[in-house]
Amino acid sequence: MPSKKVDQLTERQKTVLEGIVQGKSFYVIGCDLGISEAGVRDHMDRIYKRIGVNNRTAAAVAYLKHLNPGMKTRAIGM
Repeated sequence: MPSKKVDQLTERQKTVLEGIVQGKSFYVIGCDLGISEAGVRDHMDRIYKRIGVNNRTAAAVAYLKHLNPGMKTRAIGM
């Protein structure tokens, strides 16, 4: 389960992921953290691998589930 793997992220990776949850672009996250957009992409690639997801939406959902263990998700429009 990806949400349980969020504990394995570094503090920097969690900070990057918080930016994604807030809807920020890689560029804006990079500006906020003083790193390049490519640096943010590198962090996200490592986050995807570490928590077992393959896109920013799944990473954000995993992070939110980690923060709110009882949170339920469902597909919208299905």
